Amino acid sequence: MDKLKKNYPFLSECIIEDFSLSHSKFNNLTKRHFVAKSDSNNKFFIKAFDLSDKNRLIAEIRSREFFSGLISNMPKIYQTYNYSYYVKIDNIYYIVMDFISEGQCKLPLNELLKLQSVMHKKINNNSLLLLNLEKNNSVFIAKHKRITKLVNKNKGLNKIHRDYLLFCWDEYLSLKEDILKLEIFKRNIHGDFFNINLVKDFKKIWIIDWEKTTESAICNDICRTIIFELFMKNSLNKRNVTKYIKEYFKLKNIRLSKDEKENFIKIFYFLWITNLSFVGRLYEGNVPLKPKMLEEDFEILKFIKNNFI
Repeated sequence: MDKLKKNYPFLSECIIEDFSLSHSKFNNLTKRHFVAKSDSNNKFFIKAFDLSDKNRLIAEIRSREFFSGLISNMPKIYQTYNYSYYVKIDNIYYIVMDFISEGQCKLPLNELLKLQSVMHKKINNNSLLLLNLEKNNSVFIAKHKRITKLVNKNKGLNKIHRDYLLFCWDEYLSLKEDILKLEIFKRNIHGDFFNINLVKDFKKIWIIDWEKTTESAICNDICRTIIFELFMKNSLNKRNVTKYIKEYFKLKNIRLSKDEKENFIKIFYFLWITNLSFVGRLYEGNVPLKPKMLEEDFEILKFIKNNFI
């Protein structure tokens, strides 16, 4: 960490593993997310990206720039000495964000949805532009045609990767005609809205990890939050998913179309199986996901298919 302190002269101490030992509220922070102190004893949240993550780092910075005037609970990114927003040391990129935090949030799911609803209203206007699924649809088909050769040859793919892709393609074919007819409003979403990406700072809650921000359907954010939060708590079942979606509908949310309300999970499911970022990373970018992560995603997809599709 000496090089990091050298490039950020105002940092006097970088705390990684030791911080979590003495401050249990931070026990989920890793070497990619840690806290540092300045000479004046202020605390800074630091995110580190390895060399292959530069695009994700840039995506997060761009998202922050885009939303900075709309949402207040977003930690400021400090200007650095080596680059405009980040510094490169060896093969690691570091960004320093300004906040004094108490620890990670552990909001119950109903409170998490309320906060998410507020966030959506702040980062979106009243526009009723429609999401162009036809465009995504054509790109997905083009990508699939290129990677089908890899699947057929089983080149560079293990069984779980191959099964996952074929599953997504079959589901896409069965749903595309119905989904492409729907009226779906285009909205800005966070893309990774979970307790692990919320940090409490006295009376504020910082929303971090904006690199997956994109334009999509609101259900793509809400369903992901509900399903993965339940999955992480071993509480994923049809009854709970239905319960929390109904609770979300009771909130004063951003406007949804009739089609969106009636096909909330189905739209989310379709957007997931045609996820261009996932397809690109897994097959074109030659950056396979971790088997455990892939298996969990596959398990959740099958759960959705068996219970809601």
